[in-house]
Amino acid sequence: MQIFEKQKLLEFFLKNTNVNKPQINLYHCNIFDFDFKQVKSQIDNRELLVIGNPPWVTNTTLSSLNSKNLPKKSNFKNVKGIDAITGKGNFDIGEFISLKILDLFSNENGHFAFLIKNSVVKNIVFEQKKNKYPIAAIEKHTINAKKEFDAAVDASLFVCKFNTAPEFTAKEFDFYTSKLRVSLGWVNNKFASDIEKYRKYQYLDGICPFEWRQGIKHDCAKVMELERINGGFRNALGEEFELEEDLIYGILKSSDLKEDIITDSRKFTIITQKRIGEETSRILEKLPKTKAYLHRHATHFINRKSSIYIGKPMFSIFGIGDYSFKPYKIAISGLYKQTRFSLVKPNGTVLLLDDTCYFIGFDTLEEAQEVQNLLNQLDTQEFIKSFMFTDSKRVITKELLMRISFPNHSIYHPKKQLTLFD
Repeated sequence: MQIFEKQKLLEFFLKNTNVNKPQINLYHCNIFDFDFKQVKSQIDNRELLVIGNPPWVTNTTLSSLNSKNLPKKSNFKNVKGIDAITGKGNFDIGEFISLKILDLFSNENGHFAFLIKNSVVKNIVFEQKKNKYPIAAIEKHTINAKKEFDAAVDASLFVCKFNTAPEFTAKEFDFYTSKLRVSLGWVNNKFASDIEKYRKYQYLDGICPFEWRQGIKHDCAKVMELERINGGFRNALGEEFELEEDLIYGILKSSDLKEDIITDSRKFTIITQKRIGEETSRILEKLPKTKAYLHRHATHFINRKSSIYIGKPMFSIFGIGDYSFKPYKIAISGLYKQTRFSLVKPNGTVLLLDDTCYFIGFDTLEEAQEVQNLLNQLDTQEFIKSFMFTDSKRVITKELLMRISFPNHSIYHPKKQLTLFD
């Protein structure tokens, strides 16, 4: 509350001494330690309004800033296995606080209104299928966070009514015009960003007959992302050097996937393994220049924070396997709103992709072209848009891609064979 608003409130009650004065309790404390039971015990069946603007930051960001103001470590969303250590274990602090409030107060009579990131709204509605909070009249009122708070974040006012039969969809409105944009949420056990559009194209929703893969992950861009220059290479540190060509591959990033057909790369990288966990020392023994370069920058590898490298050979990479070396690939960026799929073709050597991209690998050009055509047809494109969230940090995900089926085609591809029939 602005200072002048507080002054107005104080002046009002000073001038109107006969007016019933509200009881206001102020608590100065850490929300992660605060015992809300003392607040809940005072509600006494009265109408409740919970309003707030929790932090628009993730636990990982706070950890990187060495912040101590974090919830107690726990896998509160029950993320399993490798997902918990490769990104999905990261969560928004605003989401944690919002779910805590819903846990505590959604059975009371009243309403909830929080300013939160759009990604948090999506997650709350998505998790509603599992949580089944007694909330309804769920609405998302989108705001211009840059204008209102000078924050480069997609955010909304999220509102709902407590103590009702659970609902599993939300209406999205423009905060400034009150115009209904779309409805998002669950339809027949499927989650959609645009329910009306999804209903039109839901016949495509199924299980993709291909295994979508994520590209190479190394978490060492300053050392591993290279440019060719003067017959040698230059890294992001500005160093120029020579390397043997044996482990050098062209690599594409999300920003490179702009054309329908791609045959060249701006960047190159050192591929130290052909499969996850493979020993790297024996390969490097035969490549003295590459070995010297990597050992000279060993500190960069040692300081990688991701736990996926713990206990792995020195200079390990992730997201590598036989599929990485398929000559033809259908690829898409995970970071952009662009839903067109690119065909990646070899130009002398196989091109790889980094971990911001997703791809399917093929042995023949004909196979790759046929699947690219299916993915880029109008119905498939509209189907993807019906359940992708353009304001997510990663717009395209493996889960999204694995929902794309081809019901009008019979696709058969055990291992290396694929046949398509109209």
